[in-house]
Amino acid sequence: MAALRLHISEQWRRMEENTIESIDLHSRNLDADQMGCFAQLLKTNCSVQHVDLSYNKLSVPAMKALASALRVNSSLSSINLEQTSMTAENLRILLYETASNRSLQKLDLSNNSLCHAVDALTTAISCRAPSTEQPPENKYAVGPTSRQGSFAATLSILNRDFELLDLSYNSFGVKGTQQIAKAMEKNHCIKGLILDENEIGYDGVDSLRRMLIFNTSLTRLDINANDVGPTGAMIICESLNVNTTLKELSFAGNNIGNDGAAFFAVALKDNRSLVSLNLSENGISGDGMKALANFLRVNKVLKSINLSDNQFDRESYVHLAKALKKNDTLETIVLDKNTLELADLAVLCKPLKTRRRLKELSLKATNIDDIKMVFISQMVASNVSIRKLNLKGNLISDKGIDIVLSGMKTNVFINSLNVCKNLLSKAGAKSLEKFYRHSSTLNEVQIDAGLDFDRTKIGGRRTGVTLPLRRSKRRSSDSDAQKRSSERSSQRASMELDERMADSLDPTVVREYRRASISLDRGAYQSGRQTVACSIL
Repeated sequence: MAALRLHISEQWRRMEENTIESIDLHSRNLDADQMGCFAQLLKTNCSVQHVDLSYNKLSVPAMKALASALRVNSSLSSINLEQTSMTAENLRILLYETASNRSLQKLDLSNNSLCHAVDALTTAISCRAPSTEQPPENKYAVGPTSRQGSFAATLSILNRDFELLDLSYNSFGVKGTQQIAKAMEKNHCIKGLILDENEIGYDGVDSLRRMLIFNTSLTRLDINANDVGPTGAMIICESLNVNTTLKELSFAGNNIGNDGAAFFAVALKDNRSLVSLNLSENGISGDGMKALANFLRVNKVLKSINLSDNQFDRESYVHLAKALKKNDTLETIVLDKNTLELADLAVLCKPLKTRRRLKELSLKATNIDDIKMVFISQMVASNVSIRKLNLKGNLISDKGIDIVLSGMKTNVFINSLNVCKNLLSKAGAKSLEKFYRHSSTLNEVQIDAGLDFDRTKIGGRRTGVTLPLRRSKRRSSDSDAQKRSSERSSQRASMELDERMADSLDPTVVREYRRASISLDRGAYQSGRQTVACSIL
């Protein structure tokens, strides 16, 4: 408890000094007096941009104190009020008394059981003044024209440009979703709406379809984990042929299957606005991926696709690879939690070598081991656009790290690598640390906390740039030469395919693997003999 108070007091001290951007007060059991002190600091602060007050039971006086600070604060851009026991009265105070605020752009009201306050919420969204009468002592009205017992303000904070409203996990059901969708038809200020896990049902999806037809401001819609199936996908897709403003759609965890994937493929074939699509956790397999591949071949707008945790098989990866050969707009590809066999990875990496717009590739928990890392390394070495590579939660050991680093030596663009939750030892972490410290492009490495990793950069070094080998003032000793020869031999040995596995694999895959191994080995040998990469000086 003493440590907790010390943590809070340290944050408040930095607020007074205007030297902190994020305040974390979640699960602190804050009372009205503590919220009053925090509000006073927030009124005069000009540095705080993010505040997390989640999992605090905020009373009406506490909400009043917060609202009074938001009225005058001009720096805060997002606030998290998840599970804060939000009542209809608290909601009105928050949304109407803060109407004069012009900096707040993101509001998280998830997990507050707002199904009991949906009327107050939809009133605030639809640009109407609330009509609910309040006790005489509660004067929530804003401005000189206010009268006792009602709100005179006609606009809420949601009636000016607002980036994101998170209403997840509020159990709105069909009726509540219909009310929110109807209110959103009239609101042309909110740009992002999240309705994850709200049991919206088919009728709720149909109301969202109508909303997308009439709303001209919404650019992001998340309706994940509502289990509406392929029928829900068919309903929402009807609006995608009409809507021209929606840029991000997340439809994960809705069990749409291959039929739902086919509906999306048809609806988005000629879509010219959607740039991000999330269809993860939907049970999509070969036939569904075939339909999506046909859409990806011709679509010239989509930049990000998330197909994580589906039921991909060999056929799925073949269809995806064929689509990637034709598509030249995708910048982010997420395939987390889809098992990748050696042949699958060989098929997938082949078109990725020559893609010139790929910036981020995520392969978390895809069963990648050291042998499969040869294909990843060759892809990284050939691709000149990739910036982020996520390999978290795989079976990569120290040898696998050495293999991928051999490919990264010739890539001067990659700046982020995630290898958390793999099989790395301190030796592998040391190799990665050495590469990172001398790199001028690799700025972010995520690695398990238990491994020692020095993030201090070495000045004046540039990774991946090869320079002529300078003659040393002293001759290398015989032991040094033997050491280098031994290292090259061990590297070649680590990249050789186990002959016992060859009989069970497609001969084409075996040839491709050996070709990749020889190519990487030759590059490492030439780098050691003729040129030297600054990243390993």
